[in-house]
Amino acid sequence: MRLVLKQNKQKELIEKEKQIFNLSFSKLARKLRIADGKLKAYYYDGILLPEKIFERFELKKEFEKYIIQKKSDT
Repeated sequence: MRLVLKQNKQKELIEKEKQIFNLSFSKLARKLRIADGKLKAYYYDGILLPEKIFERFELKKEFEKYIIQKKSDT
């Protein structure tokens, strides 16, 4: 499933996670077990985050309230 968050909240989640834990894109991508380019696509291009990746964020509890829809991967 892919998650639709309120406008700008996906970008905010990634940015806040980077700032709080003092991580670069590369280090955060490694922490989330995804490619650096994928993380940047979620950040810059607004590609919807898969639920399994969202669950790896430390701030997921804070941002769960911004999920407005779950879309099928197909």
